[in-house]
Amino acid sequence: MAAQAKRYPLNQSPLYRIQGKEQFKRALGLDWDAIPSLLSSQGYRTWQTKGEKPRDIQAPIHWMNAVHGRLAKLLSRIEVPDYVFSQKGRSYADNAHQHVGRHPVIKTDIHRFYPSVSRAMVFRMFREDFC
Repeated sequence: MAAQAKRYPLNQSPLYRIQGKEQFKRALGLDWDAIPSLLSSQGYRTWQTKGEKPRDIQAPIHWMNAVHGRLAKLLSRIEVPDYVFSQKGRSYADNAHQHVGRHPVIKTDIHRFYPSVSRAMVFRMFREDFC
């Protein structure tokens, strides 16, 4: 099993305070001219699951998959607070153990989580959190 990559604070991430095309290119390994292609739906394979509650699936293909992989790698290296359990090495059981005996807990289902994440939310994250 490979060792987990070293984590660092948000302000040490290559994604933090990107100012200019060269920093963008270094961080993502991508030319600025590729931006229009990133916005195209042609970089994805889409399909709908079968069953009682079908949902749309969208998976990056070809070079878009590489871009997603690079971004995921950079984001996964950013340190997260100890209370965040949605990370590698943590489970729902670890999360539940933290709440035993403290107060009532409500189980919820995050209905259609990713489709509910708007472009504005992603833009705000990069603009405010990543400066």
